[in-house]
Amino acid sequence: MQLKIIYKVLTIISAASVLIPICFSIWRIKTLNKSLRVLFFYLLLCLISDALSFTVMDYKSSINTIFNIFTFIECACVCFIYFLEYRKVITKLFVILLFFLFMGYSIKNFILEGRISENDSKVNAFEAGVIILISGMYFIKVLFDESISQPEKHYFYWINLAFTVYFGSAFLLFLTNDFIEHCSHKTTRLLWSIYLIINILSNILISTGICKMKATQR
Repeated sequence: MQLKIIYKVLTIISAASVLIPICFSIWRIKTLNKSLRVLFFYLLLCLISDALSFTVMDYKSSINTIFNIFTFIECACVCFIYFLEYRKVITKLFVILLFFLFMGYSIKNFILEGRISENDSKVNAFEAGVIILISGMYFIKVLFDESISQPEKHYFYWINLAFTVYFGSAFLLFLTNDFIEHCSHKTTRLLWSIYLIINILSNILISTGICKMKATQR
């Protein structure tokens, strides 16, 4: 019973935690570059998606449809953010290629197979895998980019870390979806509670990155 209550509380806190980076974005609105403006749009989208989900929580097909549409737009936003951050043409093209692979897979599952109103963990895992790969490339960029001598002082280091942590946990969660579906309610709530905590942490990391943004980094 206590775990059930904790899970419900974490669900609310996790959904509300997106307000932290949104508020910091509004506060630092004049320092936001193109990447952070896209990020701001993405954060607003997260808030709207969660709000809509709460209003139709009794209708499973509606929730699935909202999440599936959100997943597609989410991947587009995150990929576009990295497209703006990367400078080399070959890296930009690689980001575009990964997104189009995801888009093709999404169209196949959601439209051609008519599963947009179903819980599709495979598309979610595919999206998470794409973003993990892109965020991993950024860490490699940090190692070799002489203009980033102190990564912890660079705004996008924290945002990239947030994406890596969040989508890394999402990848593991959605990849083991079949296992989770056959777990006890207690185990399922425990695993999702960990995921919710990671989401809260990710929003804090994003807020840190927004606060470290300076006019010279625009």
